[in-house]
Amino acid sequence: MVGANDKGTSNLNKLLIKRSLGRFWGQVNSLGPRRVVLLYHSIGETPWALDQALFEEQIEWLAENARCQSLGDLLVNDNASELNVSITFDDGYVSLLNAAEIMAKHGATAAVDR
Repeated sequence: MVGANDKGTSNLNKLLIKRSLGRFWGQVNSLGPRRVVLLYHSIGETPWALDQALFEEQIEWLAENARCQSLGDLLVNDNASELNVSITFDDGYVSLLNAAEIMAKHGATAAVDR
């Protein structure tokens, strides 16, 4: 069961991510196309993993506020008018099956480095 404190922490994390991204975009907006590569290690409950609910919040935000695309498309895209994001994973762990379901739900794609 998620307690009130857990939900507050999740909301705080979401707010911090949005503010950080907002400041970052403001700084690089005049530098050309806005391209970002996000690297994840694992999704789940292990110490090195990102909590699945937080991952889904991030993907949902990206789906609403950015153009999620393959790494190859990101490298050739020169559209500076929108945020262009490629989602990558550094390993092909089983936890990526859950991540794949979440990304498919929101229309996002990802690359996996083996």
